[in-house]
Parts: sequence; C-alpha cells; structure tokens
Amino acid sequence: MPVIVTSFITTILAGWAVYAFSAAGRILRMPLVRTALISIAAVLLVRSALAFVPAAWPPENYTFAFVFWTSLVCFIMGCCFAIGTWRAWPALSRRV
Repeated sequence: MPVIVTSFITTILAGWAVYAFSAAGRILRMPLVRTALISIAAVLLVRSALAFVPAAWPPENYTFAFVFWTSLVCFIMGCCFAIGTWRAWPALSRRV
C-alpha cells in the first residue's frame, strides 16, 4: 500500500511541476495555467493549515513529527506556487 500511495502523490506532484514549468515559460503553455496555479497553491496552503485542526488527524495516523514536517513542506511549496503565480501573473494574463 505505501508504494501505491507514494506513486499517486508522485504523479500529482509531477503534474503540478509541469504547470509550474509551463508558467515559467520553460515548456509549452498548458491549458488553464492561471486557474491551475491558483488551485495548486490553495490546496497546498489549506493542507498546511490542517496542522492546526486536530480533528483532521485520526489518532491512529497521528504523529506530531509527521504532521509538523508534512505541513511545513506543504506550506513552503504553497508559498512558492502563490508567490510565483503572483510574480508571473502579467505574463500569464497575455493571450498566446
């Protein structure tokens, strides 16, 4: 089961990376790039905020270290996506 979950998360992160590279102009423009970047940043920042909601973590899956580190990683990634989207917004708003 851990391999399947890790593969699923890896696939999602790779897809998000494709949108980040697209917004940076490193690859061809993806459809709905602005919407995708805002959604990605929101998902990551909401996930990081869940660290402060004890009901979000069932007792059998809760360890302080896991919640802390995964929330920190999600917060950093969410901030990077949000700041990158904000900085690239003028270029992303132009029609190609």
